Amino acid sequence: MEKIIYLEILNRRDRVTNRIKLTQFPATVGRAYTNDVIIDDPFISPNHVQINLTPEGSFTLRDLDTQNGTYIRKTHERIQEHAPAHNTSYRIGQTNIRFRTPDYPVPPTQESQETFGGWRQKINTIRAALLSFFALYALTLLESIFIAEYKELNAAKTGIMAIGLFFVQTILFSIYAGIFSAFSRQNLGRYYFWGHITRICLGLLIIDLFSTITQILAYALALEHLLKYLLFPGVLAMVFYILYENIRLCTRVAPRKLSFIIGTGGIVTMTILSLLIYWHSKNFTPYPSFSAALYPPAFRWTKGSALDDYLDRLPRVQKTADTLAQEK
Repeated sequence: MEKIIYLEILNRRDRVTNRIKLTQFPATVGRAYTNDVIIDDPFISPNHVQINLTPEGSFTLRDLDTQNGTYIRKTHERIQEHAPAHNTSYRIGQTNIRFRTPDYPVPPTQESQETFGGWRQKINTIRAALLSFFALYALTLLESIFIAEYKELNAAKTGIMAIGLFFVQTILFSIYAGIFSAFSRQNLGRYYFWGHITRICLGLLIIDLFSTITQILAYALALEHLLKYLLFPGVLAMVFYILYENIRLCTRVAPRKLSFIIGTGGIVTMTILSLLIYWHSKNFTPYPSFSAALYPPAFRWTKGSALDDYLDRLPRVQKTADTLAQEK
């Protein structure tokens, strides 16, 4: 029966970059064109190693008296001849190699980025990235103009603001997407630059709209005191979801496992921040905090607390403050 062995060439992360099927022995590996396996590595000798088949049917790897030698990667031991064991890899020159037999089990099939399906695949295009980018840019610019409306904004100032915002947003998002794209290239062998741009822009757009609509509704319904229970958890949850989508696009981690990791991290972060906010709110401060948003009176659909009621509560607030001051 013909003996078969596969020579695997690995990168530094033990990912297989090439597999060569060997059926004739002895087989040689090196840079010269006379070898059965040619590896273009200047630190490998023209004829570097020889793979032999023993009478018992096992394989051995023999160094051909090379200048840079052959090493077992795990122990860094230089060898002259060695019988490959299970999962043993070797370094020849600056190249890592490993041997596999045909009956070696392969890992389960992983979900491909191309089979995300539906919207996840569609938002990896340049069109989706540009649409989401300019939608977020337009919304941010309108909000900036609305806030600056009380400062005698003119056409020149508006133009400077628009240009500055465009360049800042472009630079920051390019850096963000570039970093994630580098990871996707390393892990998946492909760049997903536009997919990362779309995800961060859509995520921030949803966060902005959620924040604005929530604050308007809280003001309209006189429920401002509920903002801290709804706005903060909602924004934080969306931030972690953006992170989940970007990490999922650039790694091979199973979606369920990644969801568990990101979800656990989000819950822990939210708990810690909530405790810090609660602790801070318990401390007395002479500087009351107010919402920075200004809305027209017509937005108020529900009658809020009357000013007289607020003034009636001031003596009790002063009494509590005096008591706290005496205790300290």
